[in-house]
Amino acid sequence: NFNHSTWLTFMKNRLEVARDLLSEDGVIFVQCDDNEQAYLKVLMDEIFGQVNFAANFIWNHRKSSQNDVDVSLSHNYTLTFAKNRQTFKLNPLEIDNTKFSNPDNDVRGNWIADPFDAPNVRENLSYEIINPNTNKSHYPPAGRHWRMSKEKYERALNDNRIIFGKAGKTKPQYKRFENEAREKGVNSFTIWDFVDTATKGTKELMKLFNGKKFATPKPEKLLQRIIHIATKKGDLVLDYHLGSGTTCAVAHKMGRQYIGIEQMDYIEDIAVKRMQKVIGTTVKKDGELLDSVDFDNGGISKAVDWQGGGEFIYFELDKYNQSFIDKIAKADEKSIVSLYNEIIDKAFLNYDVESEKLMQEKAGFKALSLGEQQEFLISILNKNQLYKNLSEIDDKDLAVDEKTKHLNKNFYEQ
Repeated sequence: NFNHSTWLTFMKNRLEVARDLLSEDGVIFVQCDDNEQAYLKVLMDEIFGQVNFAANFIWNHRKSSQNDVDVSLSHNYTLTFAKNRQTFKLNPLEIDNTKFSNPDNDVRGNWIADPFDAPNVRENLSYEIINPNTNKSHYPPAGRHWRMSKEKYERALNDNRIIFGKAGKTKPQYKRFENEAREKGVNSFTIWDFVDTATKGTKELMKLFNGKKFATPKPEKLLQRIIHIATKKGDLVLDYHLGSGTTCAVAHKMGRQYIGIEQMDYIEDIAVKRMQKVIGTTVKKDGELLDSVDFDNGGISKAVDWQGGGEFIYFELDKYNQSFIDKIAKADEKSIVSLYNEIIDKAFLNYDVESEKLMQEKAGFKALSLGEQQEFLISILNKNQLYKNLSEIDDKDLAVDEKTKHLNKNFYEQ
């Protein structure tokens, strides 16, 4: 339908820009639900290339049942594409050390028993193994092979790296020690049911803002998982639908660089204030020091031993026609008439609008209701000129001050 088509166009335009912004070893994560997942996957195959598909992670974001529907929706999708799959590899996860133990008091420490067989048949790795405790003969299961040569097996057996089950009576297993496992890590699974729920994300934000709610904030643990498997310290993370600011908050705590973009007005009340709470030290605004704030100790703070600190820079787009739209929204019956003159004189109007004709029809404008006047003024403004373009920063009509010019020059050249 029309709404569906419009959404795909909306996504296509932004994903094409996102692809161009990715570094050669970069990766993008896009979250959606069942309504759009199949269509979005096809779209991303087209934009990023099917060969660069990395994974479709399924996040179990709801633990409770929805009683108002016959099928309770409990998961979202996170489509993941690399800029170049051949050069990109997801980082392994940290091991679960609770699975390791040392029942035989091995001096090398805690270990876990791994299977000694591996997929596929390899004749040179399909030799006989005799259980020394039972004298029973073992061969690899059907369709599998032993994970090492017989010579290496003998060395591992003599090194006490081979066990035959807890009671010593089964097929061979291989000891993997905790320190070895920690270095290698664990590969990601596609189903994530242990990275907190959407409700957890809401509670984290409500705690941070004394009960104030925000629609569908992501829990910090979810973003921690994504940032962990995709980046290392110092890497740059971009979220161009910043929302409540979870991505930037987690990236900051994890020692990553970050850029967050949000077009809604609540960015000042939510994301900016959230980052101030994350930093927790004196924050500068207009060159003045504000009072210290307690640093955020919620979310992943304890897991990463977050102690506050750091800084961030917050920019707003310099308004052009958007400033007139803001004035229109606040205007009353008296001020809107003078605003009519100001817009004709200073605003960037649509190309089919004639300024002289508007001045001649001023009496007709006055006869309209306030709502009609507001609607009319917004309709004649060129929506492609809501904000000042960098390429026109030296245009005298835009009245950009020297401080702003200098700031933009430094920002875009770095």
